[in-house]
Amino acid sequence: MNKTLKSGVNDIKYLIVGIMLFSLTMATIFILYALIKTPKGNKVIQDTWRWWWNRTWWNRTQKRIRRERIQGVV
Repeated sequence: MNKTLKSGVNDIKYLIVGIMLFSLTMATIFILYALIKTPKGNKVIQDTWRWWWNRTWWNRTQKRIRRERIQGVV
């Protein structure tokens, strides 16, 4: 395969990847917008955020440190 044809194929690949990323971004923005605009959707976002935050390493560590300070361990 010559160099010109190869670069053309790569350009098409990058174009397809770019379109897919753009579509994914726009879909995410649309879904978040729709969730924010509906009253029940806003609660879904709050519950999801709370669920995610309660499972993060930082939150668990802070809870443990707070608990140890109250008990006098640290």
